[in-house]
Amino acid sequence: MTKENKRLIEDYLPIEAISKEASREKSVRKGHISTLHLWWARRPLVACRAAVYGALVPASRFVPPACRDEERGAGRENGLHSNGKSLGRANAAKFITELCKYPGDPQVIAEAQKHILEAHAERLTEEIKECKTGKNACPPWIEEFQFKGEKVTIKDIEAGRAPRPRVLDMFAGGGAIPLEALRLGCEAYALDLNPVAHIIELCTLVYPQKYGKPDPNERGMTGLPAPRRFWAYVIRCEDDSFYIGQTDNIVRRYQDHLNGKAEWTATHKPVELIHWEEFQNREEAVAREKELKTGFGRKWLKREWEAGRLASRQAGPANGKGLPACLEGQAQPGEKTWGGLAEEVRFWGICVLEKVKAEIGDLYPLIPDPEYDHQDAKGTKGRKKQKKLFEESAKSASSADQEGFLTPVAYLWTRTVRCKNPKCGATVPLVRQTWLCKKKDRYVAMKMVPDKKHKHVRFEVVEAKTEKGLGFDPAAGSKGGNATCPFCGTVADTEYVMLEGIQHGFREQLMAVAYRSQSPGEIKYLQPESDVFPRIDPGMIDARLKCLLAESGVTVPDVDIDPTRPSPNARGLTAVTRYGLSRFSDLFTRRQLLFLLSCVKTIRSAETVLEAQSIDQERVDALLAYLGVFLDRNALISTTMARWRGDKAGRVEGAFGRHALTMVWDFPEINPFGGLSNDAWNNFLPVLEVIHDSCVTEPGKVSRGTATATGFAGKALDAIITDPPYYDNIPYADISDFFYIWLRQAIGPRFSEHFAGALTPKKGEATALASRYGGNMQNAKLAYENMMAQSFREAFRSMKDEAPLMIVYAHKTTLGWATLVDALRNAGFVVTEAWPLDTEMDTRLIAMEAASLSSSIFLIARKREGSLTGSYEDDVRPDLEKIVRERVDTLWKMGITGADLVIAAVGAGLRAFTRFSRVEYANGEEVPAKKFLAEVEGVVLETLLEKIFGVAGRPATTRGSAAQAGSRMAAVDGPSRFYVLWRYTYKAAEMDAGEAIVFTYGQNVELDGQHGLSAGSRALIAKKKGKYRLLDFEERGDNDNLGLPDSQTGMSAPLIDTLHRILWLIENQPRKLNKFLDEARPDSERLRMVAQALAGTALSGKSAEDAARLIHTTAPEQSALQKLLANWKSLIEGRLAGPGPLFEERKK
Repeated sequence: MTKENKRLIEDYLPIEAISKEASREKSVRKGHISTLHLWWARRPLVACRAAVYGALVPASRFVPPACRDEERGAGRENGLHSNGKSLGRANAAKFITELCKYPGDPQVIAEAQKHILEAHAERLTEEIKECKTGKNACPPWIEEFQFKGEKVTIKDIEAGRAPRPRVLDMFAGGGAIPLEALRLGCEAYALDLNPVAHIIELCTLVYPQKYGKPDPNERGMTGLPAPRRFWAYVIRCEDDSFYIGQTDNIVRRYQDHLNGKAEWTATHKPVELIHWEEFQNREEAVAREKELKTGFGRKWLKREWEAGRLASRQAGPANGKGLPACLEGQAQPGEKTWGGLAEEVRFWGICVLEKVKAEIGDLYPLIPDPEYDHQDAKGTKGRKKQKKLFEESAKSASSADQEGFLTPVAYLWTRTVRCKNPKCGATVPLVRQTWLCKKKDRYVAMKMVPDKKHKHVRFEVVEAKTEKGLGFDPAAGSKGGNATCPFCGTVADTEYVMLEGIQHGFREQLMAVAYRSQSPGEIKYLQPESDVFPRIDPGMIDARLKCLLAESGVTVPDVDIDPTRPSPNARGLTAVTRYGLSRFSDLFTRRQLLFLLSCVKTIRSAETVLEAQSIDQERVDALLAYLGVFLDRNALISTTMARWRGDKAGRVEGAFGRHALTMVWDFPEINPFGGLSNDAWNNFLPVLEVIHDSCVTEPGKVSRGTATATGFAGKALDAIITDPPYYDNIPYADISDFFYIWLRQAIGPRFSEHFAGALTPKKGEATALASRYGGNMQNAKLAYENMMAQSFREAFRSMKDEAPLMIVYAHKTTLGWATLVDALRNAGFVVTEAWPLDTEMDTRLIAMEAASLSSSIFLIARKREGSLTGSYEDDVRPDLEKIVRERVDTLWKMGITGADLVIAAVGAGLRAFTRFSRVEYANGEEVPAKKFLAEVEGVVLETLLEKIFGVAGRPATTRGSAAQAGSRMAAVDGPSRFYVLWRYTYKAAEMDAGEAIVFTYGQNVELDGQHGLSAGSRALIAKKKGKYRLLDFEERGDNDNLGLPDSQTGMSAPLIDTLHRILWLIENQPRKLNKFLDEARPDSERLRMVAQALAGTALSGKSAEDAARLIHTTAPEQSALQKLLANWKSLIEGRLAGPGPLFEERKK
C-alpha cells in the first residue's frame, strides 16, 4: 500500500456515530432486508455502508486541498499534517454520520457515489499509466471495455465505457454488504454456497433492481394494457426462403405461422423468426414490409442474415419454438403489462392465499359469539362483525361480512405425556407457564383444573386487574421438560419425558383459543370446553391431507433430522431429536402441514399459470422465488416450535430465537387467515416492503459456490468485504434445512441446480463442525482452517494489488483469531487497521445469556509487499508498543470501552506482526500467531490498566516519570488488577476458561489450583461447569478474614479483598469498620485507585458525571462504591491517617 493510496477506513471512522445508528437500525422492521427472510448474523446496513464507503474513498478525501498541498510539500507522513488530518477527520465525521443513517438521504448517498467514482476513476487512470510505462501489466478491464483513452472520468464510468468498482462478498449470506455496495454505485458480487442464502440474495440483490419498476413492454398482471404497436417481420422457412410480413401482434402472428394458419408459410414450413422492426403506426410497418420485399430489400436480408446482423442474432437465444427470448414475455396490444415487481408479487401472493383459503379455510371455523343476539338477527344488540381477511387489499377480501361470530387467530396447545406413576396414568401437561396477557390492569392466564374422574386437566381462562387477583401462579409449570402430575404428584423428569417422546410420541392438548375482540387490536381468550366452541375432527384434516398428497404430487417432508450435534458450541436442530421429533414433519401439526403443503401445491400451480401467460421466464423465476420466501416465512410461525406472545395485539414468535431450535413445550397454532398481526397475509407484507426499499441502481451479480474458487480473473476486484463464518458459532447448513425442505418442494423444480439434494450441501461449508468429521473436533477445525486459508489465497489472487480486504469478525476472544491471522498472513496479507462497530441487538437471546461483544471488529488488510522475515525483539515488539498505545488512546478518546476497545486494539496491533511473512525470536524459532496474540493482548491490557488507574495521559518526558507511572501500576497487586480488567472488559458476565485466562496475563495469578483465584474461602471467582464468574462484595464480604494480612506470612491482602470487606461492613456492620481498618492497614492511595477504577471514574474517559452512569460491576457493588467514594475522606482517610473512633467523631 502506497501512502497516497491509504483508504479512509485505514485512517478514521466516526465509529461512535455509526455504532449508534447501527444499533437503532436493528430495531427497525419496515422495509428492512432482515424482514424478507430469516438469516443469521446479518450485519446492519449502515455499518456495511460505512465499510464499503471507507474502503473505496481515499484517506485524503476530506482534507482541505490547501492543507493537503502544503503538507505534502512539507513531506509529512501520508501527506497529512496533524492539523490537516484533524480537519479532514472532522469533515469525514460530519459526512459519514449523515451517510450512515438508515435508510439514508438520497442526496447524501448520491454524493457518496460521486466520491467513490472520483476516487475509482483516478485509480483506473493510474492503472493505465502503469500499463503504458511498463510498470505493471495491462489490467483486464481495458480489453473488456475496449478503452482507448489515457484518463478515465466519472462520465466514462457512468456511461459504461469503464468499469465501476468491483466489490465481492465471498460469504454473502443475507446480502447486506453487496446491497450497500450496489447502493453506493458499485458493481457488487455475492457468493455463497447455501441454496437458501442464494435465493435470499436473488430476492435482495437482483430481482428488485431488474424488475422493480413497471414496464409497459412486458407482460404482467397488474400494469396498464399494452398500447398497439406495429412490426415488420421476416420468417425463415425450412427451404431457406424468407417470408416478409407486417402485424400488430408479432407473437400471436408467429404462432399462426407455426400452426399453419398462414397460407404461404404453411407449405414452406417456417423454422424461426429472424428479423423484426417496430413502428409507431401501421403505415410505417406496411411501408417497411414493401421495402423488404423489393429486390434490394431481399438482397439486404440475405447479406445481413449471412453476416449475423439481423435482429434475431442480436437478441440472444430463442425458445423451443424459435421465438426470441426478448419477445417471449413482451406484452401485445391489449394485454396486461408488468406493474412493478412488488405489485406483481402482491397479485400472485393474494391468488395463492385466496386459493388456499378456499380449500382449507373451513378448518379454522368461526366461533359463535355468546354475546350476539342470534334470535334478533335484525337488531343491534351485541352485533359484531368479522374483519375482512386482507385488510391491506379490499379486492382480496371475502365478500360476505360475518355477523355474530368471533374469528380465532391462534390455538394454544401444550404437549402432554402419561404420568410416570403406572398406578396413576393421568395425562400430564408439559406447559411451561400459562400466562396469556400480562400488562397494567389486565392479567390473563389459564388455570389448571384437575378432572379426577377423567384423569385429565382442564384449562380455565382467568382474568383479573392485578396479578395477585388471579389467585394462582401461572409460572408454576414445567421446567426444562420436568413436570409434576397434578393428580398424584409424581415428577415426570426430563429422562422420562425424552423416553416417552421417543417411544410413544407426545400428544397435544388444546388449552385456549385466542380471538379478535370488538376492541381495536385487542386479543381475548376462550377455553375450548365452552359450549360455543366448534370442534374439528382430526380425521377430516388427515383425509384432506391424504387427498392433497394424492392429487398434487407434493409430499410430506419426512426427511430425517440429523440427531448428531454439529459441535459442542452449536446445537443446530438436534435438541428436538432427543425428544423423538426425528423428522422435519414432526415439527408441525397436521393442520399446519396441510396449510403449508396446500401453499406448495398452489405455488406450483401458479408456475403453470405463469407459463401459460407467456410471461418472461426470468420474471417467472423472480415471482416464484418470492412465493418461496413467503412459504418459508409462514413455516417459521406455522410450526410447533413457535411461541405465543400475549401482548395487546398478540402475535406468534417464530422458531429460532437463537442459532438453533430449542424444544418447545407449549405452542400456538396460528390461523393463517385470522387477521393476526403476523398471519399469512400480514406476514407477506414485509416482503413487498423489502422489494420497494431494495430497488437501488443496477442489479448485483449473484452466484452459488465456494469462496475457495470464486471464478474471477486475477487482479480483477477493487475490494473484497466479507463476513466469514466463525469456526462453529453458527451451523448455517444444518439450521437452514428447516427452510430448504419447503423451498425444495415449492420452487425446487424451477431452481433444480440449487435444490438437487434432499438437504443443503454440508461438505463444502466453511465451518468447524465435528459432525462432518465423525465427531472429531480437531479434524473439523483443521478442515475449517484449510478452507479459510484457501479462501484468502483466492482473495489475494483475484484482488488488485492496491485493493483492500475487509473482514468482519465478531469472535469474543482474540485467541479465537489465531486461525484468521495465520490464514491472512500466509495468504500474503498485512492487517492495517481494526475498528469496532456496534452490530448486535442487546435484546437478542445470546447477548442476554453470555459475554458477547456488543460490536463486530472490522479488520482491514492489504497485500503485503515482499516476503521478509522479522525479528520479534528488534522489529515487531517496539512497533507493537507504539501501535497499541496510539490505538488505545484514540479509541479511548472516541468513547470506546470494554471488550470492544480491547479487541479493536489487539486487531490494530496485528499490523506489527503481519507485515512480515515470518517472525522469529532471537534463537530462530518462529513466533506462532497464537503466542503473538497473547503478547498483544498483554500489551493492550497493560496499557489499559494505566488508563484505568489514572497513570496514563501524563506525558512521560523523562525516564523518571515513566518509571514513576510504572511503579504506581506495579503497586496494585495481581488479583486486584485481574478483577478490574475483567469488570472493565466484560462487566458482570460469566466466561469460559479460554476467555477468563486472558486476564491472568502479566498479573502473576492463575484461575485454578491450590493458590488459584477460584480456591479457598476467599475465592475471587466462582467456577461452575467450566464457566467462571467474578464474585462481588455481597458474595465475599461476609468473611472475617477477608482483607486481612496473611496470618502465617504477614503478607498484605489483595486490595480487592480489602475493598470488598470495607464495602460489606459499611452496608451491614458499619461499627466494625474502624477495627477492620486498624487491622488491615491498607494503602489508602492504592485502595482509592482500585475503588475509582471500579466505580468508572477513570474508565469512561469522560466526566465524573458521565462515568457514574456507566455500571462496570454489579449494580449493588456500583452503588456501594459511589457511597464509599463520596465519603472517602471521613470513612477511610481519617481512620488510616491516625487512630480514633471515627463513627463516634461523626456523631459529635
